Amino acid sequence: MAALLACGVMAAGCGGGGGSGGSMTSLGVSPGTYVGTDYNSATMVTINRDSGGGLSGTMDSKTEGQSPVSVTLTVSVSGSRFTFGFPTLGTAETLSGTIRGRDLHMRSPQPNGVIEDYVLHPGTVDDYNAAIQKMNLR
Repeated sequence: MAALLACGVMAAGCGGGGGSGGSMTSLGVSPGTYVGTDYNSATMVTINRDSGGGLSGTMDSKTEGQSPVSVTLTVSVSGSRFTFGFPTLGTAETLSGTIRGRDLHMRSPQPNGVIEDYVLHPGTVDDYNAAIQKMNLR
């Protein structure tokens, strides 16, 4: 996802990660923190239940050589599918994916036109920070 947020639409880096965090239910995405990495980026999604019972959240992403990006998310869930919207970016662009076990699999369009599957695992802020630290050491 190294290009989504950085491109102004949303390109978070996801794939690895771990630790404890949110869990999936038969109803879809549960509130919690999900972390993923790829070869040059790290992404953390935090999902919260709002006062109306709906889901919202934030996405933080850091791509190697670029400034970190943080955006507010709208979260829609239908069965095992989810969609993240980015109202603070002023765009109708979305990221969508599927829930597989406890993981979120996002489909992220890349600048070269390839659709990449990024995996976010239940994790913690410490997992996200460790991924950024590891990237900074290269």
